[in-house]
Amino acid sequence: MASQDSAHPELIAPDEGMGTLMAQITRQWIDRITALIKEKREAGSSDGAIFSALRDGLPDFDKHTLARILALSRDEPIDEDFPAETIAEARQPKPNTVVLSLKGSPGDLGMHSLVRYNDTDWLVLECENDTWTLKLLD
Repeated sequence: MASQDSAHPELIAPDEGMGTLMAQITRQWIDRITALIKEKREAGSSDGAIFSALRDGLPDFDKHTLARILALSRDEPIDEDFPAETIAEARQPKPNTVVLSLKGSPGDLGMHSLVRYNDTDWLVLECENDTWTLKLLD
């Protein structure tokens, strides 16, 4: 790691890792887009039209994540993506990281999906076989 005495202190790596930074940026983006969706809904746009616009404008996001964003914009309760009966083991190596060993496939979820675990929003950072690493959106 570079010294704090560096000639270019602005180039020193942040204390957060890449996964944490991705989760922080995702949280900011989600907050911004849900506020925008609320404005569109108040202006008369239907959820179907909004979902189509999201799908067309954000083709890299999976259908689950787009649906989750719509649900968050409605401020409604959101179902768990990893119910207790689907989890073989859960460990938390860091306060903002959870590693789940699953008993089976979680369906249409994948890398970078926005998910709900223990009533909290997480970003899927890794998914290899039945081991899934989630990063807290904060």
